[in-house]
Amino acid sequence: MELNHTASGKYQFNTVYFNKNILECVDLLNIDIATKNNFKKMHLYPCKYGFDLYVYILSKVLTHIKKNTDDIFKFNKGTLDLNIYLEIVHKGWRKNYLYWSNKKPYKKTDLYQKPSKSIINDANNRKAILFYNKLSKSTITIYTDIIESIFKLLLHEFIKEKIKNLNIAED
Repeated sequence: MELNHTASGKYQFNTVYFNKNILECVDLLNIDIATKNNFKKMHLYPCKYGFDLYVYILSKVLTHIKKNTDDIFKFNKGTLDLNIYLEIVHKGWRKNYLYWSNKKPYKKTDLYQKPSKSIINDANNRKAILFYNKLSKSTITIYTDIIESIFKLLLHEFIKEKIKNLNIAED
């Protein structure tokens, strides 16, 4: 049986945002975040906690951007207030964390893999009850990197699409 949604069933993997499949977005985001933060680069794939985490965050952020497309231009000009996006990313992290820590989908079916390192710990439990603006500086930095990566992906796709549609007269 092939997985086509997050463990919670909330997000479908065939969802397309701004001409990119959510699976492609997860790969691009994962590589960018790992590079920026000197994390070990690991391929994420459906059935894992980290993959679901990025799907949750991407889906929440991209849904918000879809309703507020001017935010793309504000980001590009450096005038975007990131606070709403920090809150959105944290809510995505929290929802995914609470689902995986409470429901333990890997115990219900062989389709999901138990995280290699336990996700349930005091630090994550504290993080889950905090508002985004009370999080550690390192968490806020990672959240900011995620937001910037998503906006840069969108800008890249937007520019690529516009260039493809340019009508240039040839001599």
